[in-house]
Amino acid sequence: MTVDDIKIGVVGKILAGDDLGCWLRIDDDSSNTGGFLVHVSKDSGFMDSGDDWVESYDVLREYFEESNWEIDWASE
Repeated sequence: MTVDDIKIGVVGKILAGDDLGCWLRIDDDSSNTGGFLVHVSKDSGFMDSGDDWVESYDVLREYFEESNWEIDWASE
């Protein structure tokens, strides 16, 4: 996976990198904050979700690179 494969609004499973085994969803929050919310959770229903906010798609790409994530976006 490359950072250009980032899916917005789609649930994926983290297969490698930080937060291994957790679920991931990226929400476009541009209408409220201008950025993106990054939700990471131990369960696929995101009941215990933590989130981070990034200010732009470029920063989101850097976030993915730093996390060394490999994501299975079809795990939903």
